[in-house]
Amino acid sequence: MPNSIDVSATYEGQHAAEFIAPAIISGKMLEQGLITPYLSIKSEMKIPLMKLDGIIQVYATDFNADPDTVQISDRVLNPKAFTVNLEFPINVLESLHISAQMAAGMANSSVPLDFQTFVIAYVIKHIKKSMDMFMWNSDTSNSGVLSQFDGLIKLMANDADVVKPTIAALTEANIITELNKVYTAIPEDSSEDENLKVFVSVAAHKLYKQALAKLHGITPNKKVQASMLYDENIDLVSIPKFPANTIVATSSNNLAFGTDLTSDAQTFQIVDMRFTTNDRKVRFRVDFKVDVNYGFGEEVVYAKAA
Repeated sequence: MPNSIDVSATYEGQHAAEFIAPAIISGKMLEQGLITPYLSIKSEMKIPLMKLDGIIQVYATDFNADPDTVQISDRVLNPKAFTVNLEFPINVLESLHISAQMAAGMANSSVPLDFQTFVIAYVIKHIKKSMDMFMWNSDTSNSGVLSQFDGLIKLMANDADVVKPTIAALTEANIITELNKVYTAIPEDSSEDENLKVFVSVAAHKLYKQALAKLHGITPNKKVQASMLYDENIDLVSIPKFPANTIVATSSNNLAFGTDLTSDAQTFQIVDMRFTTNDRKVRFRVDFKVDVNYGFGEEVVYAKAA
């Protein structure tokens, strides 16, 4: 690529959203609608979920609202700040860009656009891979990047309202039995929810498919693999980096992801070092905020083998 082409660019606040949104509104949880996103949280926000129960009353002429019939979630989203700092040799990026162009050309598909667009897409693709891990495995008692907020696993494990059946370590021999324990423990009000999901690790999902194949002497079809114990109303979902020997069941509507795509603090910056320090390198800085939580603990089943 000629030295005259400068890939430097800085996007801040709302202008950065075009680049940051594809990076953080990503991963399997968000891209498949397995968690509900809230995208404009300025500081702290109560999750806007409520439940109605016992709303029908005996007829009376006077208005007499029962405060116990409306239950509003008191759990909050408070997005924490994260940064991505990267530095690449520009010759490596150039080679990747040329390879992508050649591959696209040979397939007669769309060729990647300019070099800057290619590099942004390359970085975004790799940020995406971390989002599911952040949602489930973050823990403030740890150190490092996963210590900024408590993820869904930590929140569920410490919540007395969450239903917690006892399960054994998952194997091919017992996976169906242990999933049945979770299935049975799902609260009645949640069982018919069309958005109810059962989350397991990739390894556990493989055990489940192997167990079905052995049970029936056949390779399970795609629908059986995706459904929970032949219940077509409940999807069995494998999540990358999900903790081993753990099963979670809840509605995707009960799970919440928070960020602020309009914040002045969010930044997407590319600096072509050839035009600053004269190094043939490109630097990136991406600043954003995220958090996760859920609305009602009593609508969650969390099972982890001792």
